[in-house]
Amino acid sequence: WMADPGNPKGSPDGFGQMNSVLRIDCDNCPKRAPIDWRDAILYFVMLDRFKDGDTSNNMSLGLERPADYQGGDLKGLTQKIEEGYFESLGVNALWITSPFDNANMAGRGSDGHDYSGYHGYWPRDLEAVESHVGTMADLKEMVAAAHAHGLQVVIDYVMNHVHSESPVYAQHRDWFWPNENGRGGDCVCGGGCNWDDAFDRKRCWFTSYLPDFDFRNGDARRWSVSNAIKWAKEAGVDGFRLDAVKHIEDDWLTDLRARL
Repeated sequence: WMADPGNPKGSPDGFGQMNSVLRIDCDNCPKRAPIDWRDAILYFVMLDRFKDGDTSNNMSLGLERPADYQGGDLKGLTQKIEEGYFESLGVNALWITSPFDNANMAGRGSDGHDYSGYHGYWPRDLEAVESHVGTMADLKEMVAAAHAHGLQVVIDYVMNHVHSESPVYAQHRDWFWPNENGRGGDCVCGGGCNWDDAFDRKRCWFTSYLPDFDFRNGDARRWSVSNAIKWAKEAGVDGFRLDAVKHIEDDWLTDLRARL
């Protein structure tokens, strides 16, 4: 980070340096003005780690605690919205982790530890809400509460891959890149395939249990884009944070733009 040399106000960053500070008088800001996303004050909510508002959906996979589900959910987020927590911070937009149903099994990380899908990036059923965080009704209620408090909501949309447990993968193997690099090895990003190579980065699997969509396939692309539109319409969200955009075909992005 580089401090603003024209701003004398600062705050210690805890590591011996200073962060620049800008103080805003929110009492003099226009109320409910249309948001300009370039000026959004964005709060990233990792749902499972934010607030547990409904203990009935809690479940552990029996893993090391930092790698397991910890109970945060949509009801907990709604409670904090209604308390005015985000308004007190001067926030006007929320980015939440993907609410898609994730795999129910543990996955081995590159560090040798097993992890749950608490982070939301192992989508299993892209048509359902993850039961650990709630239901579609809970998601819609959270979005409605956010809008009532002047907050926009962005969901993390994971379109690069699914989990190997996904019915979409089971039913449409031709929609996915094979996990092979053409040189006798697996095409795992950073392993048998390069993260940054113009071709490899589009087809590499993030890990052995995350099949990678091949969006050169028009059927796969249409299904995925339609799924994104469905989530926007049904949940009433205001935008997407698109995950792993450099790893998919540009046609997916332009198709989504046209549909929106």
